[in-house]
Amino acid sequence: MMLIDIFKTIFALTALGGIVSTAYADDTGRDLYDEFCQRCHGDDKEGVANYKGDLADFVDRMNGNTQNMPDFTDFFDDDEVVALHEYLTQAE
Repeated sequence: MMLIDIFKTIFALTALGGIVSTAYADDTGRDLYDEFCQRCHGDDKEGVANYKGDLADFVDRMNGNTQNMPDFTDFFDDDEVVALHEYLTQAE
């Protein structure tokens, strides 16, 4: 009986961790967008609304490998890039 309780606790904590990390990424991505991206892309995410590209494509864009964006190489850390990507790809 005790082993089952331990597994239930581990499962609950794992599920909660996923929810917390998603919420963190949402808040962080939104905050980063508001501070660094909104100036060019506006409140409505002009040009990036519901961005559908994969993370590798997004990293290329952030690293200036497009003519439409300035170079942000090494400006954001990896977690921030992932948070921005998640914020831009989430359904509104």
